[in-house]
Amino acid sequence: MIHFRYKVINLNKQIGGNKKDADDIEKKLIKNIFKKGNRFWYNNNIKLLLNSGNPDKAYKSIIKYIYKKKQKYIGKEMILISVHDWGEKTEILPARIEVNITIYKISEVQGNIALPVRDRTHSHIRIFFSPNEFDRKHFKKLAQVCLNKKLKEDIYYTTNELKKLNII
Repeated sequence: MIHFRYKVINLNKQIGGNKKDADDIEKKLIKNIFKKGNRFWYNNNIKLLLNSGNPDKAYKSIIKYIYKKKQKYIGKEMILISVHDWGEKTEILPARIEVNITIYKISEVQGNIALPVRDRTHSHIRIFFSPNEFDRKHFKKLAQVCLNKKLKEDIYYTTNELKKLNII
């Protein structure tokens, strides 16, 4: 009888289990997503320059980095990929995890570094993933596509739309 009970428990886990098990799995996925940070700064060659979990420290660190190599970066573009967890999927948001890609144009104003948004049509892209669809390996490809102005602002992209566009 005990052997039969274990088979039923294992079968229940295989076919979806109960809601508590699904919630535990989702919590582990979310924890794993944010374990390596939530702010990723890339240069215009899609090279990772900074990875941080604190937005303020990341911004200050990237400004210091640009100051050190000011002549190299003035006039170039910088890409910020930030990851947000909205808690639950809602009617407004298509999925729980948001990957926000922002393209900045580095400029110098009176000796100070300024990071204005590159333009108002292709510089702030929002992509939504469910926790099981999220993969950090897509960041470089997404950054390159945004840098090439193939995605537009004011559209909530999902993995299905990115697959239709042959991006991921």
